[in-house]
Amino acid sequence: MNLRRSSRIIIICISAVLFLLSGCGVSGDFSALEQLRVVRTLGYDRTGTRVTVSVSGDTPGADAPPLRLRSEGSGIREAMDGLRQRTGEGELFYPHTQFFVVGRGTAEQGIHALLDYAERDEHLRLGAWLFVLEKDAAALIADAGDDTFDVTETLISARKDLTRRGGRVADLRETAVALSEYGAAPVCVLRMEEAESGVSLCAGGCGVLRDGVLVDVLPEGQSDAFGLLKQDPGLRTRSVLNGKATLEYSGSAEFTPRWNPDGSPGPFGIDLIIQAGVAEGGAGIPPDTMAAALQEELTADVYGLLTHLQELDADLLALGRTLRLSGGSRYSALPSDWLKRMTFEVTAEVLFSRGYDLDDASAGEDRL
Repeated sequence: MNLRRSSRIIIICISAVLFLLSGCGVSGDFSALEQLRVVRTLGYDRTGTRVTVSVSGDTPGADAPPLRLRSEGSGIREAMDGLRQRTGEGELFYPHTQFFVVGRGTAEQGIHALLDYAERDEHLRLGAWLFVLEKDAAALIADAGDDTFDVTETLISARKDLTRRGGRVADLRETAVALSEYGAAPVCVLRMEEAESGVSLCAGGCGVLRDGVLVDVLPEGQSDAFGLLKQDPGLRTRSVLNGKATLEYSGSAEFTPRWNPDGSPGPFGIDLIIQAGVAEGGAGIPPDTMAAALQEELTADVYGLLTHLQELDADLLALGRTLRLSGGSRYSALPSDWLKRMTFEVTAEVLFSRGYDLDDASAGEDRL
């Protein structure tokens, strides 16, 4: 090793040790760390000109109940300052926040203020998952859990269940980027229901944020179609043929933009590849009959989704990005209402297996 480089490394190491020993780095008094209140879930509600921020998390002490606080203010900053005043000894610690929950009424007014505040504040995590709740977020944070666990555990379970069934949960960063680039972003909506343990959460559909405002929540079939088109993993379940068979399925989609000779966009192609299997029933029904029923329903749901998004003028699927990459200068010539003028051609190919293992393409597969 070069002697000059070796000497430099030694000097840096000695300087670091002296820095720590001097107390300028990590203080020798760890009592402040022991007093940290770790915020795991943050709720945001707005009523008129007043903002309510609610937090839930961990309180120091082995047998201490979960932290639950709320504060009101004329804005987020004032409400956050009020939370700090309510903590007593210790500090609120936000870098480990896992979830942001926004009341539906607040989301319908717009979440611009929350996204702007989170982007500017050095302590809040943009990687935290974002949910919209049918009721106020403060009600969920106050009522969910007990003296041993808080709402965060309920939200973790809800997210796992949604992901397993092909649902989409975006974080703050993904939402902010989508709104900035495409003007629209999906957001997962949750419903509160009574349960033996207090409160449970279930899927309430895929919400549509346009320019930061919740403008609609997609119906169930269209929410499933959106998950398929966005390549969300997980298995979905659907009853077909008037309930005679229940199928599990997953799939992928390929987008094919087309352009006419005059530079206008032609029919936008969307091709679905679906893997499906029987989950329940189906005795005596030919596989191709079940596959055809699933194909028809999924194709109808995709067309319904596309028509709905055109009515909302919400590019939730980032089709504009696909057109821009394929069209070059032709894209820049499109009118501002290009989405409403688009036409689509949707096809679906179903790879059907009678078994439960949808990854085993060799198990009695029939192609439609």
